[in-house]
Amino acid sequence: MTWEEILAALLDQPAQALVWVLGSLALYLGWARLSVRVARRPADRLGRLIAILDRPWAVETGRSLYYVGIPYLALLQGVINPQVLGLTRLDWFVGLGYGLPLGAGALILCALVWQRVLEARPSAAALLMNDATRFAQPWGWSYSLVGVVYLQAHWAFYRAVFRLLSGDLYLGTFVGLGLVTLETTLDPRPAAHLGRGDRLWRLNLALVTAVIYFFTQNLWLTTAVHLTIEMAILGLVSFRLQASRGLRGEE
Repeated sequence: MTWEEILAALLDQPAQALVWVLGSLALYLGWARLSVRVARRPADRLGRLIAILDRPWAVETGRSLYYVGIPYLALLQGVINPQVLGLTRLDWFVGLGYGLPLGAGALILCALVWQRVLEARPSAAALLMNDATRFAQPWGWSYSLVGVVYLQAHWAFYRAVFRLLSGDLYLGTFVGLGLVTLETTLDPRPAAHLGRGDRLWRLNLALVTAVIYFFTQNLWLTTAVHLTIEMAILGLVSFRLQASRGLRGEE
């Protein structure tokens, strides 16, 4: 195989799409492993350098470049298109017909599950303590909104790539979900440091929103359902945490 043939193969759209996905996965896991190494040896040269960059503005810039920047660049390069992302050519009548009942059902199910979990084991609230505490602050919902947009852009990118490669909505949606599961499972950081709650919570939302997308093919609706569920559960956990602190204060 000549260099010209290798270059032509690399420039082929399916190959390009896989390169983008593998690059995204490598960046995520590479940064996660780097974070673990720095946490273990914070005093070495690399640890000091990362500490300098560990500023809220730098962290948010990095997150936005990764979660939104990569899908946006892939869109500009023609690797994916707005339709498979679920942004354009939308049938809102069909989307709402599926999205509203599915979203309501998912919200009720998640609320009931977490209600039972918190009643049986109040310490489970610690799984989402960081997010719930932030959510309880003034304008706390804005943090949830930003996090949801980041995750949905990232997950939609994976779905879109595999949908284009397979030519099938079902395969694209659930192979994309499989990659999200792999990415989250291979993350070497402790669950509390994932940034959007523990692994189980993230995968739960990934599954729910994948199903919503499959039936609606509408990223706007999918994002709205995700945000609604997240705000409801974080509100529930926040209420439980405040009630628990109040009881301890009375004692």
